[in-house]
Amino acid sequence: METSFQIEREKAVLVIIDVQEALVKAMDSGVARNLIRNLQTLIAFAKEMGIPMVMTEQYPRGLGMTIPEIKQGLPSLRLKRFPSAAVASMPSMRDSMAQEED
Repeated sequence: METSFQIEREKAVLVIIDVQEALVKAMDSGVARNLIRNLQTLIAFAKEMGIPMVMTEQYPRGLGMTIPEIKQGLPSLRLKRFPSAAVASMPSMRDSMAQEED
């Protein structure tokens, strides 16, 4: 039996977590290529659908910034940056983003 689902734009947020230079370098190169390709696909989809995006970076001084292949695809106007620890404590990320826009 096949299960299907639909993404509801009004309830969706794309969260890109800690895709940073040192962390990606530590990955197997094939895994890193797949990760980058898949994230680029998700980012393109989110842009097309008007889904907001959130990016986290954990300790950027030590782990580096988000890799350019991902950062360059992110729209600057709708991008919200949170420290990684903050994401886990958010009751509703979409609600938090909406409050900041008001």
